[in-house]
Amino acid sequence: MEFSTTTQLNRDTPASPPPASWSPVGDRVRLSPLAVPLISVRGGISSSLWRIGPAWVVAAAAWHARPAAWNAAFLLQLLSAVVLADAIWGIFWQVLRYDPAAVSIAPAARKRPARLPYALTDAPAARLWRWLADDAQPGYALQGWPLALLLSVLVAFPLGRTAVGLTLAVILVSLLGLVWIRRTRRAPASLLALLSVTLPWLLGQALVGPATVTTLGLIAGFTLLVWGLLRCQQQAPLVWLTPLGTIVVVVTLILQPAPVAAGLTGFLGLIPYWYGLGQPATISAAHWAQVYPWLLATLLVAAGA
Repeated sequence: MEFSTTTQLNRDTPASPPPASWSPVGDRVRLSPLAVPLISVRGGISSSLWRIGPAWVVAAAAWHARPAAWNAAFLLQLLSAVVLADAIWGIFWQVLRYDPAAVSIAPAARKRPARLPYALTDAPAARLWRWLADDAQPGYALQGWPLALLLSVLVAFPLGRTAVGLTLAVILVSLLGLVWIRRTRRAPASLLALLSVTLPWLLGQALVGPATVTTLGLIAGFTLLVWGLLRCQQQAPLVWLTPLGTIVVVVTLILQPAPVAAGLTGFLGLIPYWYGLGQPATISAAHWAQVYPWLLATLLVAAGA
């Protein structure tokens, strides 16, 4: 999901879309296509829809959990969970695009004589508004949060306490990411993997019942896999993370036992290396577009085991 336009308040020009992949030139904290949700609150669809993302992970988690019936009530719950994990939680992710070195380019507002005490230039409310309207301040990244909190209440509460608790976890992880970015100026791949895979999977699982050991193994495996991909796109690869995640998934399926699914998952997980995934420093944007669908197929096959 692309949410770059969600929190643009009082701006004259729309935000530019995120780059196809991370680049050391320019904004260092923009998210790669792998680390953004799939569906916009305004109804837009990501240009990289066929990749592992929160919407697919929620659906895969529910599929793996084997609901008793795919009736209308369950499908409505599943759709609500997809919207919550992808579109609404994605608003909280906006803080991971915050650049502490940014300089506000918004034109200065005309000064008007203030007659009310709270509207005076030095009033606390006026100072707070200027702080939120300045994209060089950390509070600027939080502008869309009131909308996200309202939507979370409307969607998470009907889904139950687990959905509410996971929403609070998303908020906490996003705040930790903002602190991280202020220190390092790079979006933290580990927290992005939690937001992309771990928390959405737990939400999808909660629609059916408690997680099993097999479920936890798949969550760990795909979290490691996506973490490794994000590190590759940030040109700071830990080359062992993605293959380790694939191995964890395959071993989990063998122990399930689901040997056929394990073999097929292992085969699908190897195909991206044909496009250069083993050498992330040289992989092109076009090849990343070829890598994503195979990894999504790996997720769906493993979830269907």
